[in-house]
Amino acid sequence: MIKHAVSFIASALFVLIAVLLTVVSPATGAESPKVTSERVAPDANDAKPVTVAAGRRQLIERAVEELTAEAIDVGKYKDAKISPHFGRPHPVLGGLGPDMALDVLDRMLEPFAGNAYEDTYIRWHLMHVIKKASQSDRRQMGPRLVKLVKQMPETLGISERPEFRNEPQELANEFFRIFESLRVIIGYPPYEKRINPPASFAHMPPERRAEAEALWKKAQEIKSRYKTITDPDAIAFNRRIQEVNWIVRQYRGELIYAMFFTGDPEMVDLMVSTLNAHAKKRSGIAFDLLAFGYLAVFDGALDLYEPTLLNELSRKLKSVARSNDQWIDYKRRKRNFADSAFHLISLLEDGGGFTDLRPATTAQPPATSATPPDTSAPVETQASPTS
Repeated sequence: MIKHAVSFIASALFVLIAVLLTVVSPATGAESPKVTSERVAPDANDAKPVTVAAGRRQLIERAVEELTAEAIDVGKYKDAKISPHFGRPHPVLGGLGPDMALDVLDRMLEPFAGNAYEDTYIRWHLMHVIKKASQSDRRQMGPRLVKLVKQMPETLGISERPEFRNEPQELANEFFRIFESLRVIIGYPPYEKRINPPASFAHMPPERRAEAEALWKKAQEIKSRYKTITDPDAIAFNRRIQEVNWIVRQYRGELIYAMFFTGDPEMVDLMVSTLNAHAKKRSGIAFDLLAFGYLAVFDGALDLYEPTLLNELSRKLKSVARSNDQWIDYKRRKRNFADSAFHLISLLEDGGGFTDLRPATTAQPPATSATPPDTSAPVETQASPTS
């Protein structure tokens, strides 16, 4: 009986101690917080990354909002409420630093409110931030850039308007007929040079020159009898078409430029495939993309790749060039893709002095407080596609 009483008392004491431990803090004697089914509020430090991300998003959206307002008037060459900026950097991007490049690129993947060309106006301005990214961020850009490359718009397919007219046109036609007959072409394709009168007379034999000088005198008399009337409205229309097309061409090229600087072998391989696709279509876009490929090389992109990979890319580009060895008209000039790609093929093959041929996997020293900031991001330039 006594044995059972002792056991009962011991059990009761154990329960009492357990209850006290749940109510009183062992260190201070203060009451412990009660456990409930509600979620405990996060620590202030845990909320900081969320706050920073929201702040960045707010800055980006503010910039996009202003760019969108301008983009709506990109298609208006007169009576525009807001004049678009056709230079960079845009003032609204002042708060977007290089550390926000990935956030900006993510926003570029999302839809905007306008058509393909209005959206390209916005993305072209935002590319200014992308080009300032650090190398560590550029390595992460590949998949995002691929999506943007697949959305690249074509050149604006709108014909320009005549900017002037001649009255009477018949006399103007006669003047230009004589003018063209007195033009001299020297050299050989693709290094021909056209020399117009009267400078062309110096390249004529004596008999032909005497005849040409008489015709030129007649042409000057005809020219005095007609007037050339300019059309300011057509000039304004054409300038806006040219500005939009220039932005589209530069934006496409800068995507290829950014792909080169990812250091990802798959990206440069895709670049060659993209060049091939446009060259097969006899599209001038191939020449624009090629121009920015050269620019990336000149800015040191080859240092990011193994020499063996560069040799392989050289062979692939050489194959593309051979299959597209033909002349096309693009932007008032005769162009040949194989001819244009010749030097890039050589640069990829041997580095061309633009790379020290070190493996891309070379170990880097650990970062210290004395380590200088990352300056590998290419400098913003006013590079443009070949005119």
